Amino acid sequence: MSTAAWSTAHGEVNVAPLLGARLGTSLCDDFVAAYPDLRGRAYRVAFRLLGDRHEAEDIAQEACIRACMRWRRLADGDYAGPWVAHVSANLARDRWRHTQRARTRGPQTTNAAAVCIAERVDLHRALDALPARQREVVLLRYIADLSEQEVARRVKCAPGTVKTHAARGLAALRSALEPGGER
Repeated sequence: MSTAAWSTAHGEVNVAPLLGARLGTSLCDDFVAAYPDLRGRAYRVAFRLLGDRHEAEDIAQEACIRACMRWRRLADGDYAGPWVAHVSANLARDRWRHTQRARTRGPQTTNAAAVCIAERVDLHRALDALPARQREVVLLRYIADLSEQEVARRVKCAPGTVKTHAARGLAALRSALEPGGER
C-alpha cells in the first residue's frame, strides 16, 4: 500500500488507506502521483475564472475528488489532466452563477470591487454567449493552458479544428468585451 500523505491546513493526512480501499494499490499509487499536477491544473483554471483563491481551492479539491471517483477510467489515457481542467471550469462557472444570483439579492459592493466584478460579469456573459464547442476550446486552450493537441484529444477533433474554434471564439470575445461592443 502507498505511504502517501497530503498536507492540509490541519496537518498531514495519510491517504493510502482511504484511496487503496477504493482503487487498489496500483491505481492508488497512480492517483497519488498524479494528484499534484491535477490539483494545480484545477486550481489555475478556477482561479483564472473566479479570481478568488479560497473558491479556487474548493473547486480544485472538488475536481480532484471527482477524478478520484473516476480514476479507473481516467488512468487509461492522457485524459486526466484535461478532464480535471474541464470539470474545474464547469464548477467555477457554476459557482460564479451562484454568487451572481446571491449578489443580486444581497448588499451592494464597493466601487473598486464593483469594477472588478463587472469585468468578470462581462467575461462570463461573453463566454456564455459562445457556442458550446468554441467555449470549451477557449476554456481548455487559454484558461486551462492546454496545448492544441491536448485540447484536440479532449474534444475529439483535429488540431486544425481547435485552431479554428479558438480563433473564432477569441474574435467573438474581443468583439463582446471591447468598449461599445455587444453586451
